[in-house]
Amino acid sequence: MTRMLKVSDELALVCRKVNQSPEFLNSSEEKIVKDVVNVLGIFEDATKLVSGDQYPTSSLVNPVICGLFENLNTIEISLETDVDKMFC
Repeated sequence: MTRMLKVSDELALVCRKVNQSPEFLNSSEEKIVKDVVNVLGIFEDATKLVSGDQYPTSSLVNPVICGLFENLNTIEISLETDVDKMFC
């Protein structure tokens, strides 16, 4: 989804020019995708942290969970859509 957002303007232009192309995201759908990417990014970072194989990760579980809650509460303020109701 992150990659799609980076090229969304170009994809929309191509979709408009090509006959029988599928509909692309409208602006409200694009906002939802951006919010979902932001929320899921928090989980991606946490997953990478506790999935390390070069260091012991069991001691990181509690701090990571606390950080998840803190970050979810913080990000809820910056979301543009109601996607927070699914996660926060």
